[in-house]
Amino acid sequence: MKMTKREFNTTLLVAATAAFGRSAAMAQTVQQSASGSTKSSSQDLAFRAFRPSPAKSWDEQLVYQRGIEAVIWAMPAVSMAFFRDSAFTAYGITYHNIIAFSHPAQPRHELLTSNAQVPYVFTFFDLRDGPIVMDVPASNDKSLLYGQVVDAWQVSIADIGPSGADKGTGGKYLFTPPGWKGAVPHGYLHVPSLSYRLNMMLRSVKRSNATDTDAEAYSHRLRIYPLAQAGNPPPTRFVDGFPKAWDSLPHYDMRFYEYIEDLVTVEPLRPRDKVMMGMLDSLGIVPGKKFEPSARNTDILKQSVVDARAFLEAFFEDWGKAMSKFYPDRQWGYLAIDPKHLQEFSYETNTTLYYDDRAGGMFYGATFLPKSLEGGGTFYLCSLRDSEGNMFKGDGVYRMRVPKDVPARDFWALVAYDLDSKSYIFNELDRGGLSSYDKDKMKLNTDGSVDLYLSAKAPEGLENNWIPTSGRDFFLFFRFYGPQKAVFDKSFELPDVEKMG
Repeated sequence: MKMTKREFNTTLLVAATAAFGRSAAMAQTVQQSASGSTKSSSQDLAFRAFRPSPAKSWDEQLVYQRGIEAVIWAMPAVSMAFFRDSAFTAYGITYHNIIAFSHPAQPRHELLTSNAQVPYVFTFFDLRDGPIVMDVPASNDKSLLYGQVVDAWQVSIADIGPSGADKGTGGKYLFTPPGWKGAVPHGYLHVPSLSYRLNMMLRSVKRSNATDTDAEAYSHRLRIYPLAQAGNPPPTRFVDGFPKAWDSLPHYDMRFYEYIEDLVTVEPLRPRDKVMMGMLDSLGIVPGKKFEPSARNTDILKQSVVDARAFLEAFFEDWGKAMSKFYPDRQWGYLAIDPKHLQEFSYETNTTLYYDDRAGGMFYGATFLPKSLEGGGTFYLCSLRDSEGNMFKGDGVYRMRVPKDVPARDFWALVAYDLDSKSYIFNELDRGGLSSYDKDKMKLNTDGSVDLYLSAKAPEGLENNWIPTSGRDFFLFFRFYGPQKAVFDKSFELPDVEKMG
């Protein structure tokens, strides 16, 4: 019988050998999932178990401690590096090519807490050779694009679409590298960057009566090219991201430190990070120098990276750390950190870098955050617990009653994620969640509300109202697309999820 994560957490000896992140066996599992298996790619690891330090001297203790701190500090940047390079490998693309999904993502696309309702559009910029232009089309009666361009640290430097500088009317964004002093051509939307490598995620949102084909065709109107070639732009290459499996998730193994070395080599040093640069130096992570730890330090750092993940998981799960209650008497959570400390998700103020919150409170389980979650195109609430305050379990049967009138101009969506992987749950239906787009297929209640069920098996006669959990422990995101005032003033209250039986 498969052991649950909680059962594994009592087995420390297993933890010492099994918790080295998501290894090469992952690729095989991803392929299995793409061909119909319901097995999750996230191995049931004992990574949450608390373990004593492996150090046998003070020098080794510093390696262990600083290895943990390095992972927490670099979480947003390394997560995005895994995302970028896995896309290059999975789709055979490079910088400035565009991945445009022909349909919404499914469980074979292992993406951190992604939506399952609208097609994604991704690209990656490299400014080391100079400024890059992205020409965004105006929204039309079929679709609109909205999303973010984030820097190497996942700080949003440009919202795109109705909440961005183009206001949904289209425009040419000009992304310039650190220290660039050139003239900005007339009519361009200038976006200076503090990092050389950038990452973009857009959603191609269907308007009423539009199709996925309409959304995909609209996304293909994007253009990306160097400013130096603006007079005669080369064609932009598009690749459909839907057919292939894609494991974009971070791996908690020695590759994490290799990506840190790449980060500090390519990206400019920021004053906020000088203390960490000293810690990294003591680990042998030095800009421009290949990271080659000794065999003993490698063994220690293997535990450091897993234990860093254990800290981040605990931070994510425990009330008051990553999330606080959005409603005082319910189990839906929102960001726990003081919004003044977010600083557009940089987590940096004039005096402090809140990097525990940056990692465990956000980028351990998410990517591509907007400049603000309030007043923008989307608003998310997260739940890890049922109405009684108990964590969602893979062997449970749960029901969520979604009211008739949800204050979302565009649509609402409920998506379930594997608690271990923070990605979709593999299942035979390839169904990550349900949304108001699906209401015409669902059985509705007489008052117009709809009951959504989460369980390993579908309730009889309610298959279209069912989100499969495949026996996996899980958590939920409820998304309001086009959130209205009632969401923020809390005159609308989202019901809790109830455990049945």
